[in-house]
Amino acid sequence: MVHGAYEAGRAAAEWCGDASSVIIVGAGAAGIGAAEVLGDRCVVVEARDRIGGRIDTVMLGDAAADLGAAWMQQYGDNAVAERVRALDIASVPTDFARPIVRARIDNDAVVVHENYQALKAACAAFIRAEAGGDGWDGSVPLDPGPWLGSLAPAERAAASRMIEGDIVIEAGAPTTDISSKWVFSEPGVGEGDCWLPSGYGDVLSRLVAGIDVRLGWPVTHIEHGGSIDEGVVVSGPSGTMCADRAIVTVPISILQADAITFEPSLPHRHRRALDRIGLGTVEKVVLRFAERWWPHDDNGYFRWFDKPTNFVEWLDLTDHVGAPVVAGLISAPHTLGWYNESSDFDIAMRATQALHRCAGMFPSSESSRSVRTDVSEQ
Repeated sequence: MVHGAYEAGRAAAEWCGDASSVIIVGAGAAGIGAAEVLGDRCVVVEARDRIGGRIDTVMLGDAAADLGAAWMQQYGDNAVAERVRALDIASVPTDFARPIVRARIDNDAVVVHENYQALKAACAAFIRAEAGGDGWDGSVPLDPGPWLGSLAPAERAAASRMIEGDIVIEAGAPTTDISSKWVFSEPGVGEGDCWLPSGYGDVLSRLVAGIDVRLGWPVTHIEHGGSIDEGVVVSGPSGTMCADRAIVTVPISILQADAITFEPSLPHRHRRALDRIGLGTVEKVVLRFAERWWPHDDNGYFRWFDKPTNFVEWLDLTDHVGAPVVAGLISAPHTLGWYNESSDFDIAMRATQALHRCAGMFPSSESSRSVRTDVSEQ
């Protein structure tokens, strides 16, 4: 989560101690967290033409929208939320336990919400029971099949939607890639979460104000001495820099692809760890219309269950950004075969059609023409 990256960056900055010069590679939440601690002792280099990493705030006309991370989660223990309050930036709570729920699969949509906690507890108990035998610690792929098979048909349908809407969408991965040991034990959403009408980018821009940030500065090689006191050389197409320390905050996928080489090379245990880490993907589509015509209430959060699985989670931004804007999320397992091969407009229209089905309407030529789109990976 964003605050986890931010706190990790700040911890890395503390590790630098009293070093007089530090190069921070990457201007996402971790890099900016480190830069905030180090101040004028650091230079931040970023390959993109913007800061933020997986935070990407864009303007749809005069309305801000986050294409990437949006919510401040685990709000009461969130270091970014503390900075938001200190900077007096407006935030809006979302009660994930109070969604508008609609389903095309059958007529009993509300059972998804009403039975969610009971179903979650039952699934967790099933996993604990299975983990008790043969020395198995539960850290294997989640297989809900046996548990689903034990349920009555109505409960089974609701449980399947719970898995799609509360496990697969959160992990951004199919159940075969999700640890059955940790899926219910890690803290996640539903703890006073808030989103930012001015966008996450507004927060990061304020945190990094006054810091030397160099955009369009990709790094391809990092060379360091045999000890912590011998300094580091960072180089790329834009030049070479030297400093006492370097903090590398680039995405894991960049390191896995060896897009940055190290001399000496990374330790074997680092390489093994990188080889074992996967990244879930959630796709988000943000749509602006001429008017608001979809389901909404004062909470701004609704769930839509379709078959096949579609954009299951929606956030209505309208009341707080001053324009009819809505954001829909779909987990990557359900975009295979069409997302990467489609244009931004085609994807936006697919999301619009799902939203129309949710609202019990069908797309008209007028509403189709009113779509403004931006699409990004979260």
